[in-house]
Amino acid sequence: MASLTLIVVRAGVLTRADLSGDPPRVTALHNHSRPPQGTLADLVEAAARSGGPVRGPVWVLTDDAFVQVVKLNPLAVAGLKDEEVGKALAYEAQVVSGMTAEDSALAWRGYRTEGREREFQVVQMPAAERDRVAAAVNRLGGRLAGIVHPAALPAPLAAGANGSGWGRLEVWRGLYALVENPDGQGLRAHIHPNVGPRALRAIPGSDAATECLVAAPEGEPADLDGLPVFRLEEEGPLRQWLEGWGEVLRKPGNVVAAIVPVAKPMTRGAAVAVGAVALLAAGLLMLWDARGIKSREDGLAKQVAEARAPSVTLGKLKAAVETQRRELNALSAEVPAGALPAPGYLKRVLDAIAERRPAGVMVVGLEIAWDGATVRGFAADSGSADVLATALGEALRPDGVRVVPGRKQLQTGGERAGLYQFDLTIVPSEAPSK
Repeated sequence: MASLTLIVVRAGVLTRADLSGDPPRVTALHNHSRPPQGTLADLVEAAARSGGPVRGPVWVLTDDAFVQVVKLNPLAVAGLKDEEVGKALAYEAQVVSGMTAEDSALAWRGYRTEGREREFQVVQMPAAERDRVAAAVNRLGGRLAGIVHPAALPAPLAAGANGSGWGRLEVWRGLYALVENPDGQGLRAHIHPNVGPRALRAIPGSDAATECLVAAPEGEPADLDGLPVFRLEEEGPLRQWLEGWGEVLRKPGNVVAAIVPVAKPMTRGAAVAVGAVALLAAGLLMLWDARGIKSREDGLAKQVAEARAPSVTLGKLKAAVETQRRELNALSAEVPAGALPAPGYLKRVLDAIAERRPAGVMVVGLEIAWDGATVRGFAADSGSADVLATALGEALRPDGVRVVPGRKQLQTGGERAGLYQFDLTIVPSEAPSK
């Protein structure tokens, strides 16, 4: 019978729930107060240990993660691969979250398109924190399946609700979330700051709510107009909410913005250790069964060769690295003194794009070489690309570079019709104009 464990880290409360069955049902539930101090990994360990050993997939739901709904022009991302869409969303999210793409782990899911905007839920957290959480779950005997923000469960809670014609307002620490599927045409969501109790109808989009989930009682609206209310401080609604998440997360290819752990390749030392264990096992087997001694000797010789193979490969790699080093030194001698600075330069360019990009501009590509850099993207009008060029030039002037506007081409056909494709070139200040 399939089973999974949910660990919920939220304001004031740590929860561990073990679920099994089809549909999943909570078989064990442990709640206790959240300590005032500790990293997310520490809190995950504290929550998990309350229920004994962990086995199988573990999902972490935490409102410590950053979440927002980003709206993009669907024409600007049409035809892009998931990785490219993720990069574009990282630029957008950095402006609000303050986390750079290279230092963070980011996940997203697309919602329905509304007019000229498509909505994406983006979840972000420091990559180092994700790795520490994965290590903590491994120490407990489990396997981290993913980390999600608990807001916007993509399913109704009220009895009798079906896949369409529902909407739910959720009250969380620091935010209100509204998730809905009013007509069966797909989910959409809105996220707004929660700065204290507000009148229900003062929350944008709340008129679509048919139910309410309260995770942070201090932000609960006073006038819920008779809506069914599910308060996570009560065990019954908590179990129902956990089982809803269990049903969503247990399905292969579930459509949630889940930050997943990074698979780490086996190190050379681990590979050699595995080979050594195999050799030991083969040797013990030979002593036990003398009748197959000759064939086992042949197998042992083969395994010895395989165990030595990493050393041989390492020698080849060292030789290749030395060759590349000599070639790099030769190329470095050809780089002129006016080349772009390398240390930290990529991060400064990304930060400048995230902070200075005007509305109506989507950056889809960035190429950096020793003699320059090229920014590529699409703009709603021809002037927006020039505004971006001016802003980047001001931001990057301390690096001794300037930004030169390149070609701008109006797209007259296809999915990006009506947008201007543009290139901006970043060159050393003393470089001649092209």
